[in-house]
Amino acid sequence: MIRYIRRRLYGDGYSIVFCLFKKMTKRVIATFFAIISCIGTLTILTSYNGILHGHGLCRTYVNLSNGGCTCNQAAANFQKLNNTSLKDSVLEELASKSLQKKIAQSKTDDKQYQKLALCPETPPYLVGRINITENLTLEEVTDPESLKRVMFGGRYRPPDCKARDHAAIIIPYRDRKRDLDVQLRLLHQVLQRQQCEYMIFVVEMALPTAFNKGLINNAGFTTAMMINKFSCVIFQDVDAFMMDDRNLYRCGSDPRHYLAYSTKYGQKGLPYSDLYGGVIGFTPDQFRKVNGFSNLYFGWGEEDNDLTIRVKHAGLKYVRSSKDVGGYLGFKHDHDETNPEGSAFSLIRNAKARVAVEGVDTIRFRRYAVEYRELYTWVLIGVDQADITQKYKKYFDYPMKS
Repeated sequence: MIRYIRRRLYGDGYSIVFCLFKKMTKRVIATFFAIISCIGTLTILTSYNGILHGHGLCRTYVNLSNGGCTCNQAAANFQKLNNTSLKDSVLEELASKSLQKKIAQSKTDDKQYQKLALCPETPPYLVGRINITENLTLEEVTDPESLKRVMFGGRYRPPDCKARDHAAIIIPYRDRKRDLDVQLRLLHQVLQRQQCEYMIFVVEMALPTAFNKGLINNAGFTTAMMINKFSCVIFQDVDAFMMDDRNLYRCGSDPRHYLAYSTKYGQKGLPYSDLYGGVIGFTPDQFRKVNGFSNLYFGWGEEDNDLTIRVKHAGLKYVRSSKDVGGYLGFKHDHDETNPEGSAFSLIRNAKARVAVEGVDTIRFRRYAVEYRELYTWVLIGVDQADITQKYKKYFDYPMKS
């Protein structure tokens, strides 16, 4: 009857127009939802807002460097890394009611957290000297309760007050699994007692490139600042173990040097007074002002001394923790064969000349993966060592002063 009335009123032309209109509408709606799905996918793959990551809903994302990549490219990269179906594993989860509830709840939690009073200047849960021995076993530093409180990706914030800093802890890493396992468990319990809001990044450089701590730290900084707005960035050597939780991991008006002495240097504590390495902290603005670490120190040595020159060149100075609280347990290691002695002494002579030429603002690397693990966020990077050394060849061949 309705069709008969339509034909009588509008003729057969109406049916054709109506049919075309229906098809066009379906296509518009389908295109709209495809765009929304693409945006949602890229959001999951490339951004971190403390919601998806905090609930363990986003395990891996792919770097969108040099202006980003298309939704299909991101999807393909994601599938390659995870060997799974993007449609099944991500898009359906994005659309699920349970995910939407978790996102809404996390937003509510964030708003409530921002309303909390600031944590006290002196945290009330500190114990002082930490009971660890020179053997430093995993059992010594494992506190099951503190591990339960860690959110996916190695993230934590105090439940009863607003932390004074939001810290990114960056650990440059290669082949020190035992040290890493111990360090993570120690850091989590200590930082929680310090009422820190933090996220731990373990940054690894793909072989066969020689280890480059400065470049790894720069890549860790760049990655961390893409993920969240951290107010403090702490670079932590994997084999420097805090011995006193009163050594607060906070940033200030000048860069911080938390390591006042290390047991690996014996009675001396530090090999020389101007050594600033092991565990150091910067605000993001301070780190950018000094142009971060140099990217040129492939192999062991001198990258920390180079950074000290950069700090002084920028008109800043390190503030070192007192010896009462700034002790670290340390071990001497044999150098890995993949990390040969580099051209460190040639480079250190031209450190001032390179401050404006290369550093965190000129870093070029491939970010192969960012993976949110149970106790930390793992970042895998790669660089072309030959390309870097060729580009800055004149600094590697810097002449000796007469």
